Amino acid sequence: MDMLPALGPMIGWGESGYVFEDYNDPTKVIKIVEIRPQMDGVVRPFRETFPHSSVRSRKVARNELQTNFYSRIVGKNFNPHLPQIYDLGIAKSNAELRNAIRESQRLFHNSPAITNEMLREFSGNSRVAWWVMEKIPNMVYNDWGGYLQYPIRTGWRSGDYRKMVPQEQQAYESLVKDLFKRADIVIRDVTNPANMGFRNDGTPVWFDATVSTWPIHAKMKDSPRLMDREQYDLFAEAFGEDVIQAYENAIADGSYFRERHGLGANLAAEGFNGL
Repeated sequence: MDMLPALGPMIGWGESGYVFEDYNDPTKVIKIVEIRPQMDGVVRPFRETFPHSSVRSRKVARNELQTNFYSRIVGKNFNPHLPQIYDLGIAKSNAELRNAIRESQRLFHNSPAITNEMLREFSGNSRVAWWVMEKIPNMVYNDWGGYLQYPIRTGWRSGDYRKMVPQEQQAYESLVKDLFKRADIVIRDVTNPANMGFRNDGTPVWFDATVSTWPIHAKMKDSPRLMDREQYDLFAEAFGEDVIQAYENAIADGSYFRERHGLGANLAAEGFNGL
């Protein structure tokens, strides 16, 4: 785990985190996200840190799950439809990080409002995760380099994807199966085209999906094992406690491996709607 590289211009931001170009290598980007803070100098279990669900707790859960998975694939060619992860670190927010953010704003004229929002978020007892990953060159900001033929896909189901974008759907199914069988990972938030892009050779890459370890069972909620409770709590916050059975059903009948799982997506499998 190396030091945070020098930050280039800020090129993206959203609910979950902030993305900068790597100052020394424009083919890479650095994403910085908030994870759970220290309380009284220690990192406490998730439900003690966030006893009530909130916008922030859901964001932190998504960020921690993504961080946990990316930490497992640093330097590995896990699947061609995920970005390459080159380095990853976790640290308490500090003056060095905030100075790096200010220096990027000074050099590259990043949005002052977004910079100030980031500085407020990464203050006090907050903690961050950051990772250096492959920059996907064809994304929403340049109309996907012409690779995304149908950017508006409202209401599409698996049959529509197979008919309209068969190569992309085949890539998606390959990714989902790999995640599940090789890493015990389930996925969501992959219906939004803004969460994907294309390499210059046309390979589709899903770079910002929400992931979680699997399986999740109801009995894990009150398990005597902290790791069970943590796994349950993170899934419940990031995905929703009410969809555990739906995921079980869809994995069992195979529809999970065909469908695009997203917030509010219309999924074809009976009983597997709205994941």
